[in-house]
Amino acid sequence: MGVAVVTAVPVPEPARLLDSAALSRLGHDLRSPLTGIIGLAGLMRRKITCGGADPVQQDRQLQLIADSATGLLATIERVVALAKLETRDDEPPGSTDCGTVAAEVVAELTPAAVEHGRRLHASTGPAPAAITPAAARLIVTELLDNAIKYSTEADIEVTVTGAAISVADHGPGLPAGEQQRIFQPFERGTAAEEREVAGSGLGLALAQRATVRHGGTLGMATGPDGTVFTVTLPRA
Repeated sequence: MGVAVVTAVPVPEPARLLDSAALSRLGHDLRSPLTGIIGLAGLMRRKITCGGADPVQQDRQLQLIADSATGLLATIERVVALAKLETRDDEPPGSTDCGTVAAEVVAELTPAAVEHGRRLHASTGPAPAAITPAAARLIVTELLDNAIKYSTEADIEVTVTGAAISVADHGPGLPAGEQQRIFQPFERGTAAEEREVAGSGLGLALAQRATVRHGGTLGMATGPDGTVFTVTLPRA
């Protein structure tokens, strides 16, 4: 495919994590689900007090509250993970079979992929790399979650060869002006905003920083036929 290639995307200074623009976006990501939770809880309380509560409607409202709380928790956990990657060393890497990790993550995310109308295809084999199991899982999860959410086509491929992990989609690709920006915390592409795809803008930042923390690089090839993110790690 005709592509622009971006490799070894530079990591910003730690202070960039909580600059004024990032704080504003974080505030919005936290405020929106909290507002929904508070509003629904108040509505349910009033109906219970007045004796007009409908069990079916209550169940639906409780599910909305649970969904909002789950999304809120996911955002908080990602912020905490990013802060740890920015501010302190991780545990000694040891050796992790990235092929096994990728296969496990594909199995775990298949239900979410089906829900979004996506098909996951995995080609993995033994791939020992100098990285912690938790970091390898985080990288594959965030790259695959990103593809599931933002690709406009059904098929997504995950390939692990040697100490390289690739996640490819067949969406429209990324405009040149966004190819560096999307690796910054809380940044999302224009297409994601226009399609109102839910997300915190932290996934690629997490994947990139976890990769660099373990001595690897994250490259990207993008064009009209899709986008491929490739993580290359030191061999164990």
